Amino acid sequence: MSVKIKGNQWCDRCQRPVAAVKSTHRLRNIGAVVMAPFTVGLSVFAASNDAYACSACGGPVRAISKPAVSAKKRESDQLKGALLIALIVVAIIVQVLRHIS
Repeated sequence: MSVKIKGNQWCDRCQRPVAAVKSTHRLRNIGAVVMAPFTVGLSVFAASNDAYACSACGGPVRAISKPAVSAKKRESDQLKGALLIALIVVAIIVQVLRHIS
């Protein structure tokens, strides 16, 4: 049985960020529901919860909320990215010109 891993989760029990895990046995759950009428509902007890759980303690987890980014910070990051791209383009042009001559 394989396991899915999801990062950026918070465990309230451990009080720390963790990688959450979830088993991939959905087929077993579908089988339990399909077989329910034939087993007088007893197969439903074989179904399991598909929620993510803490990899350390097994407790429930929740997504870590990302802090809101201000417009000024976003513009500053975009300007830094544009300057970096411009610097890379200039460096490429200089290298091409040095190679040609």
